[in-house]
Amino acid sequence: MDLSTKSTTTLLFFVIFTLTLSSLLSISTSQDLAPSPSPPSVDDSSTSSSSPSSSAAPTQSSSATSAAEIADASSPSGSVSGDLTTADTPAAAVDDASSSAPSPSPDASFPSFPTMFSMKLERKMQESSMTKPTDLVRELCSGAENPGKCMEFFRDSRSDDPAEIINTEIGTLRTLVNEGISAATKVRRQGNTGAVLDVCLENYDKAMGNLDKASATCAKCIRANPKCSPKSTGEVKTMLSAVVSNVGYCDEAFSAQGVTPPMKATNEAVIELTDWLLEFCKKLGKKY
Repeated sequence: MDLSTKSTTTLLFFVIFTLTLSSLLSISTSQDLAPSPSPPSVDDSSTSSSSPSSSAAPTQSSSATSAAEIADASSPSGSVSGDLTTADTPAAAVDDASSSAPSPSPDASFPSFPTMFSMKLERKMQESSMTKPTDLVRELCSGAENPGKCMEFFRDSRSDDPAEIINTEIGTLRTLVNEGISAATKVRRQGNTGAVLDVCLENYDKAMGNLDKASATCAKCIRANPKCSPKSTGEVKTMLSAVVSNVGYCDEAFSAQGVTPPMKATNEAVIELTDWLLEFCKKLGKKY
């Protein structure tokens, strides 16, 4: 190979090398200057569906508000507050309401027996199917002074044991006597007819003791077999009759002063219910 051929070959090789290097540099530069890929777009609908907590937040807030309103509405004051913190402090709301409200009459805060009876009957009327009195209740009330009212009052009873029915309603009598004690104590603080109220409080206390004895005897009758002995029946009748006398002494003490007792409705309730239970005592000792 002559000198001119070698020179041509070397020149050609140099040109190829230069072009190749230039191409590589161009590719590298274009990669560096190329914009970085943007993140994939997120669909709005998928975003809202993938974050339930954000949509659930208003519902939770609404539920909390409803719960607070229910709690306030069920408080004795009957007011609904927009401040959720009031649900944590019902006692303060009750105290404020009681301090601003006018003082009721001595017996106004205690429901009379007709009111208690009417409320119980109204609740039953609201039910889709009213419960009918059992045959035992019909029989027990048949000798009562007002059989229809008696059956309506005892319509919820499903016991087949007269002693159990009597013992349950002795608890109702305790509640009524306690209402009488509360009313008498309230009036006693006002300094009116103090001596007469002392008579009532003393007899209410005796009535509670007689109810306790009658309840204890009824409990023995419930556990016994036969259900109730003539002796136990006599004890229950004696104690219940004493309760009627105790309440009657209170009414008589007021009548002697020409004053209507503030516990008149409560006393009438005790006497009427006790008379029914005395009628039921005739069925003690019998199985049904």
